[in-house]
Amino acid sequence: MPRKQILSESDRKELIDLPKEEQEFIRYYTLSERDISIIQNNCRGNANKNRIRCEFVLYEVSWNYIPLNQMPDPILINYKGEQLRILD
Repeated sequence: MPRKQILSESDRKELIDLPKEEQEFIRYYTLSERDISIIQNNCRGNANKNRIRCEFVLYEVSWNYIPLNQMPDPILINYKGEQLRILD
């Protein structure tokens, strides 16, 4: 039995896409000073910081729909890296 679609494709895309306004993006995805301090003081090396960066991104978008075999938006992952001062 096929699943009933609640949202149209355009509604789903709007829900999944990152915020278009810079202020809204910053408000949703900026780490607090406390978060940054905990990560900087408890993670040794960029490999561990990268792991935490990805975990933060996945946690933040977990309320959202990520299709199977699709990564979160690289813009978001890079933004977290900049906050944690991680050089890729």
